[in-house]
Amino acid sequence: MRNRIPYLILILVLAVATLGAMEWMDAPQAAPSPQPVVSPVPVAMGGAGPVSVTGRLVADKIPPHGTQAVDLCITLTAEPEKGILQDPPPGVDLVVVLDVSGSMSGDKITDAKAAVLALVRGLTDRDRFALVAYSDRAWVQSPMNLATPLGRERMEMDLADLNAGGSTNLSEGLETGMGLLTGNGRVRNLGKLVLVSDGQANRGVTDTGALCVLAEKALSGEFAVSSVGVGLDFNETLMASLADHGGGTYRFLSDPEGFYAAFAQELNRTRSVAATGLSVHVPLPAGVRVADAGGYPVTVSGNEAVFHPGDILHGQTRTLYVTLEVSDQAANPVAIPGVRLGFRAGDQAHEAVLDQSFTIARADTEAGAWASLDRESWEKKVSVDSFGLLRQEVATSVAGGNYQEARDKIQEYRRDADEKNAVVQSPAVTRHLEEEVSSLEAQVGEMADAPAKEQSTVRKAEAKRLQYEGYKDRRSY
Repeated sequence: MRNRIPYLILILVLAVATLGAMEWMDAPQAAPSPQPVVSPVPVAMGGAGPVSVTGRLVADKIPPHGTQAVDLCITLTAEPEKGILQDPPPGVDLVVVLDVSGSMSGDKITDAKAAVLALVRGLTDRDRFALVAYSDRAWVQSPMNLATPLGRERMEMDLADLNAGGSTNLSEGLETGMGLLTGNGRVRNLGKLVLVSDGQANRGVTDTGALCVLAEKALSGEFAVSSVGVGLDFNETLMASLADHGGGTYRFLSDPEGFYAAFAQELNRTRSVAATGLSVHVPLPAGVRVADAGGYPVTVSGNEAVFHPGDILHGQTRTLYVTLEVSDQAANPVAIPGVRLGFRAGDQAHEAVLDQSFTIARADTEAGAWASLDRESWEKKVSVDSFGLLRQEVATSVAGGNYQEARDKIQEYRRDADEKNAVVQSPAVTRHLEEEVSSLEAQVGEMADAPAKEQSTVRKAEAKRLQYEGYKDRRSY
């Protein structure tokens, strides 16, 4: 009997273990946690002079059928200033082109004059400054002069005589200001024109396209056109487009108290420029086109798309997204070789060519395409570039009082991001949808619920704010 006891204990233990295993098997089992996508999308690199460039596809696969969009992420990085310090550093040729139409009367013209005066007093002896005013016509209020003590004294006297009245001949103001930077025996200084308006162009050339063609002349003249819109009545689409075509920046001031900050930022930005005249060149195989380039105007010549993203500052990193559309007529896979960057640094022209082609293939399923997303690039694309575009589209709807259209655009954006994120499983994108996108929805709701007597003012203010925020995000300033 003693010899049988160990066997009885063993049988009992096995029975208990078997019963436990059966209960575990019957119990509902937790699903395994989805694994985040980690994409092996390669990075292409290139460098020349003070600016280096890298590029990578946000995804290297697209859905199996139809015309599909895929994004190319381009990152520009400029060396810190200490690496390429010039002795002595160049000055700045700054031209302020100021709207002095009747709507600028009162605080606007007072604040503008005070801001220009403060700006002039902060210039160095290497800088040159000119002031152009425009209303029914344009005139040179203060000619281009070095900002020596005597030169600054003359500028201040010219400024004191400036008054507001008349219409808004923006085209003549712009053309007059640009003439000062292309003529007058241009020196080694970096050039910048800052155009200011608080209203609509209603005299001279008023067509947006024609005005943008005029601003583009700055690129060949090796200076930049920036714009400042003031108040709630200026044409924000025109002012942003002028800056894009002129290689500069666009700023929105809700009130004229910010004049000095806007002028000083443009001056300081010009002093800090590492490279100017940036141009990105994207070869276009058959069946491929550039649908968007961070909002910048795109031109196509032969089989190449080109856009000009302005300048880059010392130590700055700028990330831009180029949206490519691939049609059914494109090869599968299709390769895009030789993407390159051109720019000027000082008196030298440079070119950097990316060292790898970008290959895009058709996946067997949509989920397979989303699984090729490079997580980090896609997160930034969604939360910065795509969201910036959404804000601009919502701004357009809000400006027209189309609140339901604005809501529909937000919902479409959310559905697209949710569909892809079901595969990518990005916590950052989930937070973005829960926080920033939900906040935008709430803002639209608040605007729609504003009292009828406030609707016009609310629409103007919020449309300009949203458009400006989206503009800045997309252009990586």
